Amino acid sequence: MGGAMDPRVKQSFEFPGYVSKPQHTYTPYHTKALNALRKATPNISKSFLDKHDVFFESASITQTIDLISEGPIEGFSDKAGNTIRFYNDNRFMNTNFFKSVYLNDTQVISDKDGSFNFRVFDADIRMGHPVQELLPSDYKTHGKTVMYNSQLFPANETARDENDVSFYLKDGSELSNAEASVMPYLNQNNKRTSELDPSVAKLGDDVLKALEIKYISLAHKQALHNEFRKRENSLHPIVHTVTDSNVEVVSIAINIHALSKVKVGKRSSENISNDINFLIYANNEGEPDIENPPLMEITTSMAANHYAKDLDKFKTNKSFKINGVSHDTYSSYNIGELIENDTGGYFVRQMKGKATSDYLFETVIHLPPNPKGKKRVIKVSRIDTDDEFRDNLGDTAAASLHSITEMVPCLLSHPNSAIVAATIDSRAFSSVPTRKYLLKLLKMKVPSNYLPDTKECMGNWNGKFKTVGSYATGAVLGGSSRNSVRIREPKQVIGAESGATLPARVDTSTKKHGSGSIVFPTSVGTNEYRERFEKVIKVLDPYAIHSRSAQKGGLNTTHALPCGSFGSTNFTIEFFIKTTENNVRHIYEIDNAVVPIITNGDESVTKVIIASEDNIGAVYDDMGVPGQPAFADLDVGEMAIMLEDLPGGISKEDLGHLTQGRLFGGAWRIEIGTKDSERDGKLDFGKVRFRAIAPEGAVDISTTQTNEGLITTASPSWQDTTTALAEVASVSSTTNVADNAWHHIAVVRNGNDLMIFIDGTKESTQAVTAEIYGFKHLHGDHKHKGEIQIGGTKRPFYASSFENYLGNKVHNLLVTSFTGNLDEVMVSTRAKYTADFDSEPDDLKTLMKNDFHTQLYITADNQENSSLVFNDFAEAVVDDSFRFDPESDLNQPELQWTDNPAWIFYDIVTNERYGFGKYGIKESSIDKWNLYEIAKYCDEKVETGLDSKYKPRQFEIVKYDVTEETITKTENIAGYPILRIKGFANQKEFEKEFPEYSTIAIYNLDDEAQPVHRRIKYLERSPAASLRDVHSNEASEAYEAWLKASSRYWQYELGHYSNPWFSIAQDIVGATKEAFESMEEAKEKFWEIQGMIAGHQRLKYGKDDNGYNRLYGYLPDTIGANDHLTSGDAVIVLLPLLSVEECYRIQPEIDTWIKNKKFSKPQDEYSGAQFEHATEKQLIQWAMDTATTTGGKLPKYIDKIHRRFTAPLPINATSTGGLCATEFYNNFDILEPRFSANLYITSQVDGYKLLNDIASIFRGITYFANGKVFAFHDKKRDPIYNFTNANVKDGIFVYSGSSKSARFTTCVVRYVDKYENYKPRIEYVEDPDGIVKYGIIEKELIAFGCASRSQAKRLGKWFLYTSQYETDLVEFSAGKECAYMRPGDVINIIDKTRTQKRFGGRVTDFVDGEHKIKVDLNLSEDYVGQNIHITIVDDFEFSDSLDKKVDNVFIDEHGKITNKTVTDEEIANVRKSQVKTYKIKSIEPDKSLVPVENRILEIEEVGGDPATDFGKIKMGSIFILNQKDSDITIQENTFKLVNVSQVNDVEYKIQAMQYTESKFDLADNKSNMKIDLKYSRSPIEYSRPAKPIGVPRITINPISKGLERELNVAWQGISPAPDKYKIVITFVSGDKEMNSSNSKPGSKIILQKDAKDSDGEVIDTSVSVNIGSYTGELDVDIYTVDSEGNLDLIYY
Repeated sequence: MGGAMDPRVKQSFEFPGYVSKPQHTYTPYHTKALNALRKATPNISKSFLDKHDVFFESASITQTIDLISEGPIEGFSDKAGNTIRFYNDNRFMNTNFFKSVYLNDTQVISDKDGSFNFRVFDADIRMGHPVQELLPSDYKTHGKTVMYNSQLFPANETARDENDVSFYLKDGSELSNAEASVMPYLNQNNKRTSELDPSVAKLGDDVLKALEIKYISLAHKQALHNEFRKRENSLHPIVHTVTDSNVEVVSIAINIHALSKVKVGKRSSENISNDINFLIYANNEGEPDIENPPLMEITTSMAANHYAKDLDKFKTNKSFKINGVSHDTYSSYNIGELIENDTGGYFVRQMKGKATSDYLFETVIHLPPNPKGKKRVIKVSRIDTDDEFRDNLGDTAAASLHSITEMVPCLLSHPNSAIVAATIDSRAFSSVPTRKYLLKLLKMKVPSNYLPDTKECMGNWNGKFKTVGSYATGAVLGGSSRNSVRIREPKQVIGAESGATLPARVDTSTKKHGSGSIVFPTSVGTNEYRERFEKVIKVLDPYAIHSRSAQKGGLNTTHALPCGSFGSTNFTIEFFIKTTENNVRHIYEIDNAVVPIITNGDESVTKVIIASEDNIGAVYDDMGVPGQPAFADLDVGEMAIMLEDLPGGISKEDLGHLTQGRLFGGAWRIEIGTKDSERDGKLDFGKVRFRAIAPEGAVDISTTQTNEGLITTASPSWQDTTTALAEVASVSSTTNVADNAWHHIAVVRNGNDLMIFIDGTKESTQAVTAEIYGFKHLHGDHKHKGEIQIGGTKRPFYASSFENYLGNKVHNLLVTSFTGNLDEVMVSTRAKYTADFDSEPDDLKTLMKNDFHTQLYITADNQENSSLVFNDFAEAVVDDSFRFDPESDLNQPELQWTDNPAWIFYDIVTNERYGFGKYGIKESSIDKWNLYEIAKYCDEKVETGLDSKYKPRQFEIVKYDVTEETITKTENIAGYPILRIKGFANQKEFEKEFPEYSTIAIYNLDDEAQPVHRRIKYLERSPAASLRDVHSNEASEAYEAWLKASSRYWQYELGHYSNPWFSIAQDIVGATKEAFESMEEAKEKFWEIQGMIAGHQRLKYGKDDNGYNRLYGYLPDTIGANDHLTSGDAVIVLLPLLSVEECYRIQPEIDTWIKNKKFSKPQDEYSGAQFEHATEKQLIQWAMDTATTTGGKLPKYIDKIHRRFTAPLPINATSTGGLCATEFYNNFDILEPRFSANLYITSQVDGYKLLNDIASIFRGITYFANGKVFAFHDKKRDPIYNFTNANVKDGIFVYSGSSKSARFTTCVVRYVDKYENYKPRIEYVEDPDGIVKYGIIEKELIAFGCASRSQAKRLGKWFLYTSQYETDLVEFSAGKECAYMRPGDVINIIDKTRTQKRFGGRVTDFVDGEHKIKVDLNLSEDYVGQNIHITIVDDFEFSDSLDKKVDNVFIDEHGKITNKTVTDEEIANVRKSQVKTYKIKSIEPDKSLVPVENRILEIEEVGGDPATDFGKIKMGSIFILNQKDSDITIQENTFKLVNVSQVNDVEYKIQAMQYTESKFDLADNKSNMKIDLKYSRSPIEYSRPAKPIGVPRITINPISKGLERELNVAWQGISPAPDKYKIVITFVSGDKEMNSSNSKPGSKIILQKDAKDSDGEVIDTSVSVNIGSYTGELDVDIYTVDSEGNLDLIYY
């Protein structure tokens, strides 16, 4: 994976007037041949265009398609892990993702200044969905390139014969010169001239001659082919063989290295153009098929630079149609057209021009059918002889075959494959550059209450995974994990670009509802044709709709409907309209819009309000009769649709349901008449009509034998005389709406009734039985997408003859676009109205609101005046009236990206495409509750030990009372969401270190609670205090009124309250209903008060004399003028983290708003730049903040998000103080999740090994139990059972210990570093205490999936502590109670053989009525007050019991259906401890037995309360006592189970490892253990020295009268001098008996030596050390140590 397909070398040209033809998904050869014209290969000249010699210059590009991974994936990411969304519809402005692309390890766009590092680059991505859009047509082929770079030698000398050379070079020589009768084009039968097809015959002989349309016999073609083959004997071809039978197109790239000729003048010489010529052959191996010859594709350079001797050919200016396909004669060659000649595969390429550097040009040849699977042969030759060595010494011509690319000409969608396509300028690289991408890869199932981007679980889990109808923030939508929820994908809305003179735009001065409407201006003041189109707003599907009109298993299955198409379903199209008489009557010409050419309307011309067509509806003649198909600009191959799901050879009768409308779309429009008319079928002035049109006629089904077998295609039957456009539906109103007033218009289909309503009154009903289809893109970048046009049609003009205002007869194109205002445009797939209704309700939501059937809802609200941005308002919709079955297909999973290793583990186990699910493992085969617990542990925040950008600040939790002028602290209180941060020099320092709405790390808490992240907001004034300033009421009364009004409003927004405005206004201002003239006035008053409150809440004193905002939440030490410039504390409010993913889910319309903000150009260019480079999180926060501070009504695109993410959230319920610091972008993380996984699996691996590797990320293992997959993770746990000699078999515990060589004290952890572009790094971890105890024993670890230096270090520390302190292994056998045990459980063990006292036993009896137990142990009263751990029988959960709990649903008091959820405590009870700890209150002898040896213990809770769960203690229960300080110290008595195996029905064998709980806090940096190394550098590089020095000088000096030796090591110093040197001396081998204990083989001596004295001067570089009596080999390693502790190896 990640490898590139071989690049295809192409050329890039710009040539005005040439437009590429549409690209097909796949076009069979017979369709290509049907459209191929019989022409000679064009000769190319750079001297033709401007009459001067021009250099050949090529801009070669390389195109690659990288297969990234299985899909779907999340997409591009920045360095901080934020998703960079890829907007395919804004390709030219959407370049931020280039920061995530690296070519040869260089960013395409610099992350620092946004500059481009490469001149030419583009990329496209597909996320790997099962159905995804095709790549752009630039990547239309797939295949491989074979590089040759082989010189093309000139022809032999024998080819200089005039007859030979002229044969090749004569214009048109590839076409037979044999005399033949002029016959119709594409007629393969030998007919007479009298049988000419009329469509061709009427062209005239001159056109036929210009097009060289002749009938040539097969014999003539065979003879010409043989002649070329014979002449080929004098050439030196390079032969290429195509062995892949799927290849249908080859691209031959020839490189001209030099081309010129010396022209000698009287006084000087100059280089002029020269000719160079090539012969290319391509065909099937063996005897070629002359009847089905190869076809050459006209490239851009061929069409742009073609040289024609007969220039009159360009002046013919005639066009014609053959089989419904348009052809022209004013240009000889068009880009993309296919040509055939008579040679059966030989093509002559003639080039004329100058070249002083390499010029690449390509020849694209479409190969003939190959049903027998033969090899195909490509031969490339140079025709010219070598003139350089002949008479013309000044001629220069040199060329080589650069490459041949074999292509499969299919636009592939690559289902389930994430791919990145890149276009790279080849001139910038000597070879294809490496491509690396910052990507967030596979998306997967996550719990329904989980927010992956913030790594939080919202509330309890219902055991379900996220679906399209479930929410982590369900409370916002009125319920948790609801299934009756729909999130509609917003449609793509395209308006005019900035700078347009007549665009449709927002008009805030004229509106029906909300803050504005859409105005379509009058066409006055411009003559530009383009402006007619800018008045039209286009609405498209957000992605391609692949219609499966025919599928396996049933030919008449329902097909997908693109935007604007309804088929036979019900629909409603409604909107508000306001227009004037002049706006409707005045009609303008397309090319002259200064004054209207018609001022009183025209009965044949209507103005289009809303449509879905490509001007089809306007193709009517003067009598109103439908014209011929408007598909003439598309060729038959383009219209053909591959029916890939059908078996080859299916008959036409089997596809009778396939109408042309289904295949190719239709047309409908809502239009307004411009003049009254007496004629039938015409529309009177001001009346509104809905009209639908569909292409009617047969569909041709053709079957072709191809390399891949039989292929079936469907296309219009153009030869069928029934092919035409027909009106299938029409309904008109009777009311004139062009009266400068607002009107509501609705067009409704209900079954076979088509109705039109004006202002709620049904005015007309017509019967309709036909299916209604809209416009559908059949090619181009929007292929397969539907389209609706608002304000006109796709091409808003009409061709007509009429008398102008001067009385002259005029033939011209008239503008048909709408002029006026529209508001609240909605399209639904249900019949909303079947009878008269109220179109003016008090609340618009009762008339128009999003529901499950809404397809489109466009308003002009919440936009600035004259804005060109329009959004499809697509909100999440809840329907309380029904609920989907959780197991139904409608409940599709909502996949999201996460790097939590637990959910990656779950995905690998259950995925049916690439995981164990492929082999039958079901979701029920894995314990999801176990993984949920692990996942939450992974997501807990831990300190990284890395430095924050600014010094951490102390804080305390506070609660405030707000007085009139000051803020006073009343008490410390845990669980309150307000922090007081201490010790700022001034307010500016506070704002710099803690920007508002930033994320802060809160850690080192006073109760040692878990660190957390929170978003912050500056403290604001209370609404009561703010109201005091803005309202005359008393503060308390105003506050209560405001609360009441706000409560009413939000209940209304949630749908629990209707028509609240008069009541709200009355509450807040004390006015009566009669005080307001309208409901709108009441609304405005409410939002006015809200705005005044918001404006006053934020600032304490407004601005100072310098214009600086003085924050209410800054508490200066001294109150007074400019007190914000003095020292003080600051108060902030804690908010939940902002989950961008959840924002998109609960408020999908935010996507369109963000896109418009990032890619539209506002008036303020500076703000525009800020928006363009802002992250999605920053934009959403900006929207919430702006809406709050300005006080306006929350926009529809942000209201649910605002409610969800602005409620304060405390740290926890217990902490009252600690440290805090801001997490800044591009700085080291202060806190990070305990475990995260960054995996890229590129090869097939053993499944069980992979699961264990993933489990190793969270320090766990994988095991199977009871038919399910479980994962264990090592963490702090309470013991769940007691074992003593009394309840194990034979009372025997068998112990073993690890060897000292396995007690590692240092380790090297290999990982990839996310701060350094994921390059491999190592982290060196050592335990100083362990080194002292055991010496240096090193281990190398690979941190699987680790991209964090801190996580790698934590792994190393955990490993060292585990290997050193968990050294004992115990084995024993016990009874059935062990069936409850699982690997990872912690148990207590007291073994009397390992103690001098007995510390455990059994409960023998109870004392009735008291909390007293009798035990079989003689205890002294010294144990009063000590803890006792007693085994109890406590209820616990199974994963199956939890499943059963959440399978039930219940109805709350509001009648809403919700799922049962499971608490974290219930999940933890799956491994619930069966040990209860009490405190001994008293001890007395048990006198019921003689002799008196046992004792009676009175027990209580550890805190002193009466004992609970006393009844769960059973006779025979095992107890264990805590050891007193005076007892003999023994080893830890807690062990962790590593294996449980069943011996028989009543016996289990247990293996357990010593367990040390304290290691976890040490490994997680909880004891303020900092990483000394500030920067991410590798401490030790083992591959080679970083700064190698010469061999040290080593000498031995005898000491202690010769009994011992002193080793002296001296070395060459490093310049510049480091801070210290570190010397490691290893005793490698020697006589163990002879050497002393401190110098035995394997031991090490580690020394440090200062490199400089206190004055900074370099000092001696030598050390001496006593090595005792050691005799043997020594190993010396020397390192440099810098001031930050980084090590570099300089000698080893």
